[in-house]
This record gives sequence, structure tokens and C-alpha cells, in this order.
Amino acid sequence: MNQHRGDEFKQLQRETYDSLYNDLDFALYKVQHPFRQYFEHHIVSLALKGLEGSERMTCLDIGCGQGITTYVLSKHFNRVVGVDFSRGAIRTATAFLEAMDVENATVLVGDVDNLGLARDSVDVVHFKDFLHHTVEPLRALENLREVSSQGRVVGAEVNGRSPIMSLFGRLAKHERGLLDSNRQWLSDLALAAGFKEITIDEFSFYPYPMRIPIIGDRRLGPLLPAITAVETFLVKTPLRRYANYLVFDASC
Repeated sequence: MNQHRGDEFKQLQRETYDSLYNDLDFALYKVQHPFRQYFEHHIVSLALKGLEGSERMTCLDIGCGQGITTYVLSKHFNRVVGVDFSRGAIRTATAFLEAMDVENATVLVGDVDNLGLARDSVDVVHFKDFLHHTVEPLRALENLREVSSQGRVVGAEVNGRSPIMSLFGRLAKHERGLLDSNRQWLSDLALAAGFKEITIDEFSFYPYPMRIPIIGDRRLGPLLPAITAVETFLVKTPLRRYANYLVFDASC
């Protein structure tokens, strides 16, 4: 369970996201396009559905990237701190939050292996698309549990059983970690990290986050209700095991 992927893996992640996440225009595009807008807001809402009183809480958004999720979380929490180990991503996130006039969120460079945050320094921790990028997923979850005063970590992780995500993991070297990610893996990690309970729901069959032409065409916006209706149906069937994301709520 104490999986260790090596320091080269970590360096690959940092270099990749320094390059990928240095585009402010693409970050702004994500919150304007109907498909991405729906995805970014809905996946956070699903993760927070069991959390009451978040408007009075502080939240750590670990692996915040360009600050998109930090921005969405700022609408739910009193204060949000976004952390990412990519300096390029944090530069973009800083500019993005300023462009979006967000006043209750800040971002900074940091590493889950050495957060530099005191125990119980935030109420809740959130992450999306993060755990499979870490060198030691178990240690990462343990560190995150300790900084949460509620012992609560919520968010979404990629499902390696999804045909789309599995293919992505095989094609993109920096995404190989997602091939390990599945419902049982996530549950086992959470329990090993000291959480007493974890709920996991499946979400998304459409490749919302990917930069492909069909998603890049805003004229397809009217199709969104039909796509979400199909997804709502599919997560009620055995096919949910092949959804793209695992939305979770882990608590002590």
C-alpha cells in the first residue's frame, strides 16, 4: 500500500505542469466554455454534497494547477488556499484569480510531501486529479488528513477503469499513475491513511477536460443537457464502474 513511484516521477510531473499550465488564456477559456464550466462546477458540487456549513470554513485545494478549482471552491468556502508544486501553474493561477476578481482565495507554491502547514490549520482539504500524480499516495493522504481540523478530505480522482482515462494514461507518460487508480485502490488508501469512512460515487463519461476539437466548439453547447442526462442514467447502471471520475468524501 505504501506505493513509491520514485523521484524521477515527481520531477516529470513538475516539468510537465510547468509547461502545460503556463497559459492564462486557456485557464480563462475553461470557465467560459459551457462543457468545461459545467464540469468544473458540478464535480466540486458532488464532492461537497455531504459537507454542511462550508461557507464558514477554510479549505486547502492541493494540486490546484491553474486555479480553476480554487476559483470554484471560493464560491463555497469562506477562505481557500491553493497549493501546487509547479511554479508555472501558480503564476497562472495567481493571474487567473485576479482576472476573476476572487478575493477570498490565494495560491502558493508547495509540496504535499512537505506542506509546511500546522496540524489542523484548515477545516477541509480538497483535491481533483491529484493523488495519482504523487510519488507516495499513502503518505500524501496522511499529510492531508493531519492538516484538516475535521480530518476530512474530499474531491475527485481519475478512474483508471475508464476506457478514455486508461488510454490517456498509456499515451501520456506523466499520467501513468492513473492506471493504478480505481475504486478499491482509493478506498484502501483512505483507510490505510487513517480515515474511518469513505464514500465514493462515479461521475462523467464524456471527456470534458480533454483538449479535443469537439469540446473546443462552443456551438455544441446546446447538446450539454442531453449529454448530462445520459450520464445521469449511466451512473445508475453497472456501467458506472467505467466512469471517468471517482468523487469521494473521506472522514475520520
